[in-house]
Amino acid sequence: MSEEIKSAEELKAMEEAMAAFLEEFRNPTRNDGANLRASVFPEKYNAVERPLNAGRFMTTIESVPDPDIHIFMLHGGGFELEASMHCNVMMDYADRGFRVTAYDYPLSPEHQYKEINEAVYNAFKEFRTYYPDDKVALMGDSCGTSLSLNLLMRLRDEGDETRPSIMVFPSPDVDLAMDNPLLAEYEKNDPSLKLEVLFLCSERYAPERNWKDPAVSPYYAEDMSDIGDAFIYYSSVELLRPDTEAFIKKFASFDGNTVRTHMCDGLFHDYVLQNELPESVYIIDETAKFLREKMA
Repeated sequence: MSEEIKSAEELKAMEEAMAAFLEEFRNPTRNDGANLRASVFPEKYNAVERPLNAGRFMTTIESVPDPDIHIFMLHGGGFELEASMHCNVMMDYADRGFRVTAYDYPLSPEHQYKEINEAVYNAFKEFRTYYPDDKVALMGDSCGTSLSLNLLMRLRDEGDETRPSIMVFPSPDVDLAMDNPLLAEYEKNDPSLKLEVLFLCSERYAPERNWKDPAVSPYYAEDMSDIGDAFIYYSSVELLRPDTEAFIKKFASFDGNTVRTHMCDGLFHDYVLQNELPESVYIIDETAKFLREKMA
């Protein structure tokens, strides 16, 4: 009897947590990017915050005097949540010898895909004026993968020979149409995401519902060639696994691209943000190895 009561209480707690999660997407809080401010980081990380002409700000961890690689990070959150635990991941990579910069880009529903993508492009260009000689890798978790791909394809089309060619995509979200019939099956076992949340994000990011426009969903780009080498990792039970595996197959089919993948068992979408988990520590170590191998 006590076990049944405990299970019922656990179920209720899960339902309440999911309801709170949905409410955060319906009415996202705005704290002026507080979780990426330089003041969040302990003094030893020597975090430098810069307002950008492109809008918002970027924060760079400068604790490594002569880094061999600089990670430029575009955070996830359905295009509408402020970075939550990303400062922890930034410190993890700084502890492994990297310089790390995160851009606090404008969010939906206040802003939509054209403005957000343009802001990311302009911010990256401005970022490069501060670090013209650094070897830069791009990291975009969840919807940050879409922002990263749009940036990389634009730089490629412009013939920018200094563009990053090494990228890391945790739990990518690259198809806002979400019409893959397998998604509903995976939703049943995903402990962190619901289709209701993803459709809400799609509506707010691209209210015209042109979700198969490559500028909205880079999965539908006709030409993904010559983007570079990607490390993609995700969970076996996350809702977006079918889309992730379709993206991996498509990305790898184009000339000039390679993909390294890792699928962990049973964890949740964007699990790397829970950096105390053994699997998260492992994947951060593997990412560090990947970056150094590819950018040697």
